[in-house]
Amino acid sequence: MLLPPGCQEAWSILLGKSPLGGPERKENGMGHPVVWFEVIGKNGGNLRAFYGELFDWSFEIDDKINYGMVEAVEGQGIPGGVGAGDERRVTFYVSTPSINACLEQVSARGGRILMKRTELPGGTVLGMFADPEGNAVGLVEEAA
Repeated sequence: MLLPPGCQEAWSILLGKSPLGGPERKENGMGHPVVWFEVIGKNGGNLRAFYGELFDWSFEIDDKINYGMVEAVEGQGIPGGVGAGDERRVTFYVSTPSINACLEQVSARGGRILMKRTELPGGTVLGMFADPEGNAVGLVEEAA
């Protein structure tokens, strides 16, 4: 049976298959989980003080890049970072087996690529896109 565009992806989700490849979806679950968050603003120190006091977060701070990382505790929550940058944004990062394959689908679905596949020192591989509404979403490539 031939389904209209968009319905094929929905049908594969209902059948438990991810349209982006990778692991099969669990019922009401994430085939590609959110693995990191980031809050960026003009004054990273003020943001870390705000979130640290508000939510009782303790940061490991890298002064060279004005960025602090907070870890999940006892299996609750996800790790993330708070720092300084030119543009204010809140971003979540999603795990994917192939950033390049995911970014191809972003473009095909009306999104915009903000950062191509980029390998950071230490081996972490990132990418970033804007969804059709302009929200920035990060990607983290799963280790092979």
